[in-house]
Amino acid sequence: MKVITSLQSFVAVTICVIVLVSGCARPPQPDVMRSARELVAKAYAQGASRLAAEEYLAASSALSNAEQQLRSGDKDLAWDSLRLAREYALEAIRRTEQEKRQRLEAIQQQKLVQEDIKTVVVKPAPPVKTPPHKPAVVQKTEVAPKPELVSQVEVRAGETLSNIAARKEVYGDPLLWPLVYKANRDQIKDPRTIFPGQTLTIPRDKSDQEKEIAREEARSLKLFR
Repeated sequence: MKVITSLQSFVAVTICVIVLVSGCARPPQPDVMRSARELVAKAYAQGASRLAAEEYLAASSALSNAEQQLRSGDKDLAWDSLRLAREYALEAIRRTEQEKRQRLEAIQQQKLVQEDIKTVVVKPAPPVKTPPHKPAVVQKTEVAPKPELVSQVEVRAGETLSNIAARKEVYGDPLLWPLVYKANRDQIKDPRTIFPGQTLTIPRDKSDQEKEIAREEARSLKLFR
C-alpha cells in the first residue's frame, strides 16, 4: 500500500514539473500579436512617424523581428520582441500626444502675440518709387531628357539609402530614403546598414502626401548627413 502511495506521489510531482516547464516556453498568443500590431498602427495613425520618429521606428522594427522569429519557430525571442514592440509603441503614442499639446500651446501663444501687435498703431511708410520695369531677356536653354525611372536598384559600394534615393532614376531626392527602407525591410534591419550587391525594390505607387510624410520622417531621424 505504501509503495502505491509513493508511486502516485511521484507521478503527481512529475506532472507538475512538466506543466511548469511547458509553461516557461510562453509562446506568443494571437491576441498578443494582434495587440502589438494595433498599437504600432495606432502610433502611426496619430503621427508618431513624424512626432516621435525614434520610438516609432523602434516599435516597427521590433514588430517586424517578432513576425520573422515566429516564422522561423523561435517563439521565445518572438515573445520578447512583441513586448518591446508594445512598449516602444506606447512610448511613441505618449510622445506624440505630448508633442501635439506643446505645438497647440505654441500656436495659441503666437495668436495672442499677433493680437497684441494688431493693437499697436503703426504709421505706414511712404511709397517707394521704383524704376520702370525692363523686360527680361529670355535665353533659350536646352531641356535635359528625363531619366528613365527604375523599379529595382543594386547597392553600390559605399552607398547609403539616402544616396540611392537621390539617384535621378530612383527619386532624385535623398529625403525619400524611408520609402526604400520600408519597401525592403525583409532584407534591411537597420536603415544605416546596407551591403554592396543587394537588390532593392523601389516603390512607384506612392502619393505626394506619402512622399511628404517620408521627407518629414527623414528630417526627424537625421540618420544621414
